[in-house]
Amino acid sequence: QALAAPEQALAAPEQALAAPEQALAVPPLPSAEQNYVAAVEAQNKADLMTAMNLFQLAADAGHAAAQASYAAILHRGQALEEAFKYYERSAIQGDKDGQYGLGTLYFAGEGVPQSFTEAHKWFSQAAMQGHIFAANFMVDIYLSSRMGLSTTEQQNPAALRWIKQAAGNNYLPALDALADAHRFGQFGMPVDTDQADEIAARAVKIRGNALPSVKKRSALYRFLKGDD
Repeated sequence: QALAAPEQALAAPEQALAAPEQALAVPPLPSAEQNYVAAVEAQNKADLMTAMNLFQLAADAGHAAAQASYAAILHRGQALEEAFKYYERSAIQGDKDGQYGLGTLYFAGEGVPQSFTEAHKWFSQAAMQGHIFAANFMVDIYLSSRMGLSTTEQQNPAALRWIKQAAGNNYLPALDALADAHRFGQFGMPVDTDQADEIAARAVKIRGNALPSVKKRSALYRFLKGDD
């Protein structure tokens, strides 16, 4: 037993050498998805600085939803060229929020030369994925005459798709247009006054229940129509 003690003493340095290796072990960095989830949580807690930093980390790692969220923050802060860069990366990956955001920049000519063609392209892609505001924009585009659409193009049956989709979201201009389409046989639809009356009554009910700020048509629609 006395002889065993030196062997134990000799083993101690080896254990001591292992300790620094354990101390140097570094936990893995959060993934892009983990940073995105943490950013959303921070945003929900109104910790906007933390949210912004985490969104950027995830965005720079290629996370499409984070790119759209970070671009929206940049957009609100008027960092328009940077916002365009991140919206575009997100949109190309198929994120509907990124597509919608990119469409708004092209529509307004913010951070990029104005292009109604590109705006239409990205709004339509976002709307096809169920983006509510993008579908509303598509309706506004077809109901107006200030984006270069001819009367024939405005009455194209393809417009009916967006009108029906936005009407399903209770978007009032879409409900009005759908009622008129049934009443007057627009967009290639047969005349159906009963259906028109039903939709019109639904619009009246929504207007009656809406707050005053919601009763007005969208700002985009008023712009397109040339209203003040």
